[in-house]
Amino acid sequence: MVLGVYPFATDKEKNAVVPVWICFLERKTKGSEYVEKLYVPINAITGEEFYDMEG
Repeated sequence: MVLGVYPFATDKEKNAVVPVWICFLERKTKGSEYVEKLYVPINAITGEEFYDMEG
């Protein structure tokens, strides 16, 4: 997990930023050698998943 900032526009500010925790996860499908790498950005202020982030 790493702490970073993510820029985005709001109604009040064009260059706002929000701190986010980015959780890196790996998921392996049963019976397969393929490992899927995922990340989940969490808004560090509210604790909610940050859906506006693209990856």
